[in-house]
Amino acid sequence: MSMTSVRMPHAGGFSLIEALVALVISSFLMLVFMKMAGLQLHRAQESRTRAFAIHQMQGMAAAVSVNPAYWVSKSAVPVTLNLQSSTGGPDCERSRCNPAQLAQYDIARWGTTLALRLSAPEATVACQDDMGTPVCKIELSWKERGAAPLARSKLTLRFTP
Repeated sequence: MSMTSVRMPHAGGFSLIEALVALVISSFLMLVFMKMAGLQLHRAQESRTRAFAIHQMQGMAAAVSVNPAYWVSKSAVPVTLNLQSSTGGPDCERSRCNPAQLAQYDIARWGTTLALRLSAPEATVACQDDMGTPVCKIELSWKERGAAPLARSKLTLRFTP
């Protein structure tokens, strides 16, 4: 009896090892893509928050500019936004207000709006005379959502009313 070897025809396709290697590589690439997509979403949210803050600062600058009788006067003191005390006061939409009441009203409304969209906002509004020209400064800071506990974003706007 002679032994003859019978060869099995080689089946086409991938071996199990090749399929596992392809699966590992594609899984790794998907993880990298998901991480990048998450970072992009976070950056987009930061951009929206920053755009909102800039828009609010411009609105407050407009409010300061239409009330120079208070903000540019020698009696005006820098106002630091305190959200606990930013409610109440006069309603200048329904009754006449003097310049100081209007400034208080504007700050209260601004503080309420900031508290709705920013996390732990802090702001200061101050005007001073710079050689005969009034110069105002608005500083706004807030805690970024998802950032380190002490990390705060800060913007400063300087303008002449």
